[in-house]
Amino acid sequence: MTGADPLVGADRFVGADLLVDDVVAFAAQVPDPRRLWRRVDRSFGASLFEDAGSRPEAIDDVGVTVAAMVDNALADGRPWMGLRLGDGEGTLLAYELAGHDRLTEQFGSARLVKHLGRPVPAEDVRGELVPDLTGAIATADLVGIPRRSSVVTSARRARRALEEGRSDAFGWCAGAFGQICCLQYLGREATTLGLADKVATSAAFSHSLLAHYRSLVHGRRVRVVSCRPVLAERLVTEFGATHVEFHAVPVQAHFAASAADGVGHYPHRYRELLEELRCEVESGELVLVAAGLLAKAYCHAVKQGGGVALDIGGVADLWAGVITRTAFTDEMRRQWCLL
Repeated sequence: MTGADPLVGADRFVGADLLVDDVVAFAAQVPDPRRLWRRVDRSFGASLFEDAGSRPEAIDDVGVTVAAMVDNALADGRPWMGLRLGDGEGTLLAYELAGHDRLTEQFGSARLVKHLGRPVPAEDVRGELVPDLTGAIATADLVGIPRRSSVVTSARRARRALEEGRSDAFGWCAGAFGQICCLQYLGREATTLGLADKVATSAAFSHSLLAHYRSLVHGRRVRVVSCRPVLAERLVTEFGATHVEFHAVPVQAHFAASAADGVGHYPHRYRELLEELRCEVESGELVLVAAGLLAKAYCHAVKQGGGVALDIGGVADLWAGVITRTAFTDEMRRQWCLL
């Protein structure tokens, strides 16, 4: 979920000595990301990571296992949710961590502009977006976190970009910062969040489900939260859904044709849709959510309404024939596009 994608102009980072010093100081506090990752993974009641060592809960085929979890919840009419956490969510969780204030404000502001198209006042971030995110994590049944290899690689690439003074240093440092803060928050709040009662897996579990979405959707009434309205029809014709209720959200600003297209998600549509989902979702109803950083709160609202929520992220774009993730290839688009 991290890439060399500068969040803002390089001139706001490269050469800004205070911020560079902050990054160096932050990195010194986490000399071994592997150890941090292992500690967090072991805080969960079960782990689906292939590299979870000899733990008996380690499962090779994440897609099969997660699909079974979803199918069982749907069959039982039991509220359930699976969400994904990465560098973006970690940047918001940084607001809950002390000692990184300048980095949190700089990276957090840039991340929100990238997703929502405009700055969000700090009081709204701390008073609404962050509590909504942490509340969603506490309620989740399945939590996708960055892979250990991704965390280590991102930290190494950020360090190299910073040392070389490259123009993509801001993007790499922001990504590594977000991933580390995600793990730090989960580790610190493991008991409060009830991680011992949750299952950990890769944040890419939505990709692992590509071969299983059809069977999960077929013969069922489904809701979709996305900026891709064409999916309402295609999930019926291609996957066999009996009915699809579509809940529209604006496209993420950095994918929008113009900045105006990405404005309007927060706060108005966000608050409106949270209420819609809490009130309209029926018990045991499957809801596929593709809404960036705000998807976690929507998943929480679905579960509060009695539904089964899956945070599918860029999979919705792939179904629409649009590649928005570096992990997706043209071959995958040809295989999974529903248009």
